[in-house]
Amino acid sequence: MRATLMKFGFVVLGCVAVWPNVTLAAPATFDAGGWKVVASDGSGTASKPGKKSITLWGKRREAGCSGEVHGKILSIVGSVVSWEVEESGMCEGAAHPYENRTWTARDLDRSEEHRL
Repeated sequence: MRATLMKFGFVVLGCVAVWPNVTLAAPATFDAGGWKVVASDGSGTASKPGKKSITLWGKRREAGCSGEVHGKILSIVGSVVSWEVEESGMCEGAAHPYENRTWTARDLDRSEEHRL
């Protein structure tokens, strides 16, 4: 399979778009099988007319906690989107800060989500 480097810095492998380790300062919009995926470093959402909007990643909203969230789209194939999220921060009264990294794949046309 031939890989093609596009001028925007992502590689297309057949019908799969793969993005390198890039931080998105401004929101970027992608099509995922009719879904509009809007991704920035701090949040990711997917929307489609007639469907409920889906939050892919975003900042934690727990009382007494502060931290950072960094996310990025890894690939899009049809309505299947995969992404990586890094979270870190501190909660009041906690013995130590937290840090978490997840990789998730989801078919936006279905309800299931798969995390690694």
